[in-house]
Amino acid sequence: MAHADVYDLSLNRLWSRDAQISVGSDSPVTAFPVPSDLKVDSMYFVRLELARGKNIVSRNFYWLSAKPDVLEEEKSTWFMTPVSSFADFTALQHLPPVRLNVTANSTAHNTSVTTHVIVRNPSQHLALAIELRLTRSEDGSDITPALWDDNYFSLMPGEERTLNVSYDEKIYPGVPQLIVGGTNTYAEAAPVTSTGGRSR
Repeated sequence: MAHADVYDLSLNRLWSRDAQISVGSDSPVTAFPVPSDLKVDSMYFVRLELARGKNIVSRNFYWLSAKPDVLEEEKSTWFMTPVSSFADFTALQHLPPVRLNVTANSTAHNTSVTTHVIVRNPSQHLALAIELRLTRSEDGSDITPALWDDNYFSLMPGEERTLNVSYDEKIYPGVPQLIVGGTNTYAEAAPVTSTGGRSR
């Protein structure tokens, strides 16, 4: 099931659509067109979800300008196309600030550590392009490599997401900290607790 919602800057829903689709491996399918005649001032948001039964398998959140880029295609070269007028995204600079609620705890299996993170947006505003980083407590440097199952996501008012990040304990045997940021969210450090549930 493909689902799409279109919102204005105040998060008023302007349009919504569902479609039952069948998608093969590595194949594109057009579910439905998003209207091009939406009544918006400067920009708008498009939220897409793809579900298999009750399980959401894909989420995407886009911010689009009502004023598109104007390309000078007649001046295109093999490596670039000049732009005479750019899309307007300045409204993003005025999104209300949001403080997120974040909890994180880690479990270990052999030498693999998995940190389970719950992020909730308790506000009445959009939390845009949330970024999560797992860092060393001593100096704040990133723990790498670390494998996230998602990142750079957005949350609507009252929405919550659960994410996981895994890394090798040999890289960092200590207790990490979680750094949370985003386009309009307060940059904060969240403690990571350990459940003590190590298994071998």
